[in-house]
Amino acid sequence: MSHRLLADDPIDLDAVHSLVRSRYPEATHSLDTIEIGQGASLTSAGERELTLEPGDAEGMEDLIVAIARRIGGKAELEGGHEIEPSRFDVPALDVISPYALEEDDTLAVVKGLIREAVLDEGPHANGAAHQISAAVFPFADVIVRVRPLFEGEVMTVAHVDWVKEGAVRYYVSLTQRPDREEGQGLDDAARRRMEREAYLACAAVAKQLHEKVGGFIVDGDGFLVNPDDIH
Repeated sequence: MSHRLLADDPIDLDAVHSLVRSRYPEATHSLDTIEIGQGASLTSAGERELTLEPGDAEGMEDLIVAIARRIGGKAELEGGHEIEPSRFDVPALDVISPYALEEDDTLAVVKGLIREAVLDEGPHANGAAHQISAAVFPFADVIVRVRPLFEGEVMTVAHVDWVKEGAVRYYVSLTQRPDREEGQGLDDAARRRMEREAYLACAAVAKQLHEKVGGFIVDGDGFLVNPDDIH
């Protein structure tokens, strides 16, 4: 059975192909079809509609939802389950760079956007060399963890020569404080505003880091992000 994507706006199949290749580098595009591999394919079914045949490939439900999140729209999964993700659902981005900042320099970048940013004492999660936290909500902080990128960890850029030789991962995310309940008492509209603000705070920090160290920005779905699109 197939999955469908119903987009809010006309679909640029070339742009979708670029997203798919972030996860499946061997994917090819001809006419109205993107061949993903292992029998999986995405086909244009109209100006605002895509059909995904999963074949034997893994991760196809997640892929169609991620594409819907990026381009705007709704995913209809086999079995009739519908998901209408928000662009702001995943407040996490990576900056992958050949350059490592000293902790004081990373702190200065973040403090340029969020004055409350502080350098956290170690040890840090996932072997981070240093970590910055910045309060943006009463219940959550923007966290920046800096450490060497593990081989094959971010597949979107794993094929790049300088990444293979050794890169630095600046992981920017929203982290809930363990003693606070996320968004307690918020109605739906307030929660959506909160999600938007959280994502944009992480994106702004990622963009500022990218301006300092270069490299790539990758979102929480594993798709490349154009820094010029962050505003």
